[in-house]
Formats: sequence, C-alpha cells, structure tokens
Amino acid sequence: MLDKQQLYIVENKDIPNYEVDSGITGAEQNYVYNFKNPIPISEQELQDICDTFGEFMVSAYFLVDIFGPYEELPGDKKNGYKKVVLADESMEIKKKMFHLFLEGDAYPDENKIFLFKEKKELNAKKDMEIEDGMIVISPVLDVTAIGIFSKGIDLAQFFK
Repeated sequence: MLDKQQLYIVENKDIPNYEVDSGITGAEQNYVYNFKNPIPISEQELQDICDTFGEFMVSAYFLVDIFGPYEELPGDKKNGYKKVVLADESMEIKKKMFHLFLEGDAYPDENKIFLFKEKKELNAKKDMEIEDGMIVISPVLDVTAIGIFSKGIDLAQFFK
C-alpha cells in the first residue's frame, strides 16, 4: 500500500487545468503521488507501487529516441512511442519496466502512460480518454511525482 500522506487529491475545480496539462481526460479520480526520495526513487517505493498496481500493469508507452534506453525494448513503435506489453510478464519484469519508465531517460516525464486495464488501442500522442475499469499512471513534475487516474475503480483502497 502507498502512503496516503504523500498523496495529493486533485480538486474538482482544478481538474480541467490538470487534464489539459496531462492530456488524460475522463478520470473520476485524479491523484498526484509524491515520492519521498525522488532521486533515486527508493526500491521500497517501487516495490510498493508494483505490489499495489501489479494486476493492472498491462502495457507501457515509452517515448522513442534512437539514442535513448528504450530503443532495445520489445514492442511496437507507433506515433513516436514504443508500446511494451506487460500483461503476461512476471512482477519482477513489471518492476524493472516501471523503474525504467521513471528513471531511464533524461526526460522521463515525456513517457506518456504506464498502467491500465486495456480496452482499446491508445494513441499515446493524443489526449487519452479513460474508460471504466482503467487505472493510468503518468510521470509528472520531472518524476518527483506520478499522476494516478482512474474511472470505475476506487483508488482510495490502494492507500493507507
């Protein structure tokens, strides 16, 4: 479980601005989770995130840069992003991918989205409309925090 004290709930009045900034729309809940020690992110916090959201880890979208660390990852390239499918991978692989997602590049906040129960093919370059049953995690603030968005899932249950 993640520490509720590190959680900022995006207020309803701020959601329109936050949706414009993040490009993620349609969420019923918008949270920002601040890491205790963002540089480097602690192994315990990475483990807590994976333990909490592991079942929702279906795929990740990494910004494609021919000189970046994501070039060698398996997956399809579309619209400037590489989609890495994680649905049948072990929790250890998911943890490695999440760590790479957050710390693998000079500009990790350009990585678009990480976790969701997938219902449709997403265009990571365009705004993303969240559907029922989805959880999306996106880097924010140069990865001193992550945005957690959901629709149809009570996120409060994941925080203590």
